[in-house]
Amino acid sequence: MHLERTNNTLLSIIMPVYNAENYLSQAIESIVDQSYQEWELHICDDKSTDRSWGIIKQFEAIDDRIFIYQNEENQGKVKSVNSLLERCNGKYLTIHDADDWSDPKRFGKQINFLEINQDFVGCGTFFFTHKKNKIIKRQLSTDSKKIKSALVNSSQIHGPTLVFRSFISNSNNYIYRDYFEDYNEDYDLCVRLAHLGKLTNLNEYLYHYRSLPGSLSKKHNLKRICSSEIMSYLINQRILYGKDDVDKRYYNEIQNILNKKQKLYDEDKSMPIREHAEILFHSGFIKAAIIKSLKAILTSPFKVKNYRLLQFIIRKSLLQF
Repeated sequence: MHLERTNNTLLSIIMPVYNAENYLSQAIESIVDQSYQEWELHICDDKSTDRSWGIIKQFEAIDDRIFIYQNEENQGKVKSVNSLLERCNGKYLTIHDADDWSDPKRFGKQINFLEINQDFVGCGTFFFTHKKNKIIKRQLSTDSKKIKSALVNSSQIHGPTLVFRSFISNSNNYIYRDYFEDYNEDYDLCVRLAHLGKLTNLNEYLYHYRSLPGSLSKKHNLKRICSSEIMSYLINQRILYGKDDVDKRYYNEIQNILNKKQKLYDEDKSMPIREHAEILFHSGFIKAAIIKSLKAILTSPFKVKNYRLLQFIIRKSLLQF
């Protein structure tokens, strides 16, 4: 435990890490090099099996604002982040991914906005998505009313770009809700924040998101596939009653949503593979999408949809060259 700081604009940064040795140094350096220097960085290594822990220790040795922790066993992102909340002293909080990096002006811009606009509980930013062969500019709405209304359909803030007021999490003793482990934890956080105050995105590209096919595979599960329907249900509950089923730990209705989707999967074994291929394609991973499409055909060779998808992916990919 470290001494509490007195700076009333201190930013607490939490970085969960698991097997990120190839990108971790760049992520941490982008924080150290910020023009805004009133921060503390809490890094939790989630029992990595690569060199991540050694890299983390090297940075701790050269900057006394960096505090490091290591889980005795792998716990996942949600538990790792929440475990560090009580160690954070900042007025503001952000969760920084270990394989991304921030523009040097990012934190200064966001803290300045929140200091001036006290009716806003948090803000994200525009960002770049880095894929294997290209960089894509990502813009999100800056209108707080539109953000709140559109949350019923999809997340309106890219989670790692979000800086928000820490009292919100301190009053709940958590940042993420454990039900959302490995899917939509950031989306759920934004939904809860939007019901407490205004949210916006700064119209500057201040974050660099590294899109990796491995992370897409991890996130392709039944909960994530049904996420829009689940979040819509929970948002409507929160509007009507001020809390939702996850708050009450009552999951029957959510399970019914999942069961309906699972029934479709049972009827068509290739359906989840086909959907995964579509996600990979729209994320720019053409080769992986083709492989998944072929797997869908092998799984259900009499499903015309599988052949149509493969044909579509190949045709679109050829048009790009």
